[in-house]
Amino acid sequence: VFPLPTQSAPLNMAGLVADASASLVQSTTFGKIRQEFKPRIPTIVESLEGIEISTGPKTAAAGQAWEINRLFPETYGQPVVNIGNINVIDSNHSNHKSHVPQNSSTNIQFAKSDIKVSSAPLRVGVVMSGGPAPGGHNVITGLFDALKEMNEDSVLLGFTGGPKGVMINRYIHLTSDIVNQYRNSGGFDMIQSGREKMQSTQQLLASLKTVTEHNLDGLVVIGGDGSNTHAAKLAEFFATKKSKCSVVGIPKTIDGDLQNDLIEMSFGFDTAVKTF
Repeated sequence: VFPLPTQSAPLNMAGLVADASASLVQSTTFGKIRQEFKPRIPTIVESLEGIEISTGPKTAAAGQAWEINRLFPETYGQPVVNIGNINVIDSNHSNHKSHVPQNSSTNIQFAKSDIKVSSAPLRVGVVMSGGPAPGGHNVITGLFDALKEMNEDSVLLGFTGGPKGVMINRYIHLTSDIVNQYRNSGGFDMIQSGREKMQSTQQLLASLKTVTEHNLDGLVVIGGDGSNTHAAKLAEFFATKKSKCSVVGIPKTIDGDLQNDLIEMSFGFDTAVKTF
């Protein structure tokens, strides 16, 4: 007889409580080394306290722009955003602060924005969608760490079993005890994934009800090209309903089909290429 999963216990892909197996992996020498490993992150986000936002030109579709604009009237044409940090030290050991940065690969000019990075506590949800890709757990741990760095009172909810978890309000509160068990580990066991799509009006309304009940400031969708397409539809729907919940898509795929001028590579692709 297996224990029934609860809202406070992470699940594995079979729907069983995953705490025990994660603890066993943690107890091995390799497991301890893996948990203590610190992945390299861009210098610009090593400290979030000095983050500054600058904006570039409005984004545009590569093709059928009129049709896409018609389908996404509330969210089409969002500006390109650049993240800077006034606390970054350059090679000459001087404070580097540029209000008009330039992307050398795309020649995009950015201007200082009035957008401020708030240190107020945030309530954020995260969901995995589609097939697994190496690095998924570290996306969640990075999100958790960033939220807690900005404000210890911020809350991260993990919707379990993929998009269906959002639609039926199935979730767990992600705590440091849970998150730390899965640092630097493979698989999508922390909150599972699924292939349901939030596309019908009923499904979109159910998702809106969930984020509203939890008073979420944002919902992070970790998925591939199809999942990010549906995340874009969800963002448009939320905008039409004047929801405060932002939708953020994280490019996840081993196929390498989410690459463009602004996305060098989706996580999971490099490992898949080198492994297979």
